[in-house]
Amino acid sequence: VLLIAALVFAAYAWASASWLLVHETTQIIARSARAITQMQTDDHALLQARIVAGQDSVRFLAQTPPVAGLARALTHHGPDPQDGTPLATWQARLAQITSAFVRSNPNIFSIRLIGLSDGGRELLRVDQDAAGEVRVVAADQLERQGDRPYVQKALRLGPGQVDVSPIELHQALGQIE
Repeated sequence: VLLIAALVFAAYAWASASWLLVHETTQIIARSARAITQMQTDDHALLQARIVAGQDSVRFLAQTPPVAGLARALTHHGPDPQDGTPLATWQARLAQITSAFVRSNPNIFSIRLIGLSDGGRELLRVDQDAAGEVRVVAADQLERQGDRPYVQKALRLGPGQVDVSPIELHQALGQIE
């Protein structure tokens, strides 16, 4: 009888321990799932906030006086007809503003202003390397970007609209970097 009682007690203890282990494991899995869901929600919210901030930055840069002045000078193939400012002056001012902007934003790898003529040739490109060095790309190294999907899509946008294109590998001079 004692043997049977001991076996019943052992079986009960084992069953209780097993249930407790399963219950605790289930609780751990449920807490982990909630934590992962929260992290995904937080990451999604952070990504959305960064996208909105990026769109705001594009709108800011597009509204700087050198962008409009550069457009007017290019359209009239000479100095800006509004105030006589030479094209080179508008380019230098825009390069200075864009360089300062990139320097103050370490997450920006490159900013390009792409023209409509000459196959969508870049009018300005400012790059930042992993060490934070910012450089204005020389005019003879500016490239045609007109055939790139993001440029084609941007051409269909209205004033003030900003498109967030899919992430692509960076290409320079036809090489993926």
